[in-house]
Amino acid sequence: MDSEDDNISRPTLDPDLVGTVVGKHLLVGLTFVKYGGEVIEQKQLHGTVERINDLEGIVIRLPDGTLYKLPPDLRGIKEAAPGVHRLRSTGEEVVNPDYVYTWTITRPDA
Repeated sequence: MDSEDDNISRPTLDPDLVGTVVGKHLLVGLTFVKYGGEVIEQKQLHGTVERINDLEGIVIRLPDGTLYKLPPDLRGIKEAAPGVHRLRSTGEEVVNPDYVYTWTITRPDA
């Protein structure tokens, strides 16, 4: 039985990038938008990348020790510019993260 998800092109994990990113400090910026582009919410977080695989996705250990999972899509990962990055929601300062991961998530049209 085919599902709608079977038609979605899923990026493959680049083993070299996975090996480079695991164990590094990742700053994450997520923007949630309505269908049509209106911003609903923005979320920022950071932590150490514990593991990356097709089953669990990108697994990050946050500073409070909890795990946060993101989809297994590495296209949003880029090297971070050195310096202090301030989280808008909390004012927390993140100093010299290794990588940034940004993603825009569009909610489907109701």
